[in-house]
Amino acid sequence: MIQAMIFDLDGTLLNSEYLKAISYGRALEDITDGRISTSEGEEAFKNVVGRSRKEVCQFMINCFALDTLAETRGADFGVDEDWQVLAAVRGAIYEEILNSPGTIRDNQWPYNIELLEEAKQASCKVGLATMSGRDTANFVLDALGVRDSFDSTMTVDEIEHTKPHPEIYLKVAKELGVHPTKCLVIEDSPAGVKSGVAAGMHVIAVATPFTHDALLAMQGFDRRWLVEDPLKLPAVINDLLTYLGQHGDTPAGWCKYKKFPAAAAERLTQAAEVLT
Repeated sequence: MIQAMIFDLDGTLLNSEYLKAISYGRALEDITDGRISTSEGEEAFKNVVGRSRKEVCQFMINCFALDTLAETRGADFGVDEDWQVLAAVRGAIYEEILNSPGTIRDNQWPYNIELLEEAKQASCKVGLATMSGRDTANFVLDALGVRDSFDSTMTVDEIEHTKPHPEIYLKVAKELGVHPTKCLVIEDSPAGVKSGVAAGMHVIAVATPFTHDALLAMQGFDRRWLVEDPLKLPAVINDLLTYLGQHGDTPAGWCKYKKFPAAAAERLTQAAEVLT
């Protein structure tokens, strides 16, 4: 039986991939005086969705051959590594984008927010595992009005190894007091999916425009648990629960339910339709 549901934040509860892509694109255009366009930066970001800030910045440095940033701009920010210069410029832009709670609410993924609320109503334990920092995560959760919905929240500030390493999911499961095999992870990126799978958990991947192609190209992940259309999220959850009931040691069930409740499925469908 599934006893806990663990959510990613960026790209899962919040369409922050879109917002982050913009911030990296603008930062690259600013740093290179227009040699690299915002759109080029946004496209490159698709390759590192779900990775830590340092990993994303280092990828951009290598991708666009920006290995002299520290030499030319490091003193401006009091840093001595190329990736730190990009991180500083991009961070200021992203902070400005996120400064409005209204912007955050306007960019939520409503079907996953509804799923989170249904999990709480079903007396499921609920956790958060995000590569965002603690301050950013709390600000976003407060803006979405769901901070108190989580029994455990784990951010990049509390771990040594970033996704796709399983550390963050294992730590959340430990805090929740639930065995990893009894946890269901809701993710959107290949790095996050690999992290959940490596932790020994069940994973449902809900694709976004930024992660769809990369998820499809993943090796070793059962496509039955890939949600390409958010309208199908309830059906995929029910399929997974049915599968667990047929192949597990205990009857299938999401918390107290043996099936994803019809009323909840209808609400998720309505939430997804907001995007169409």
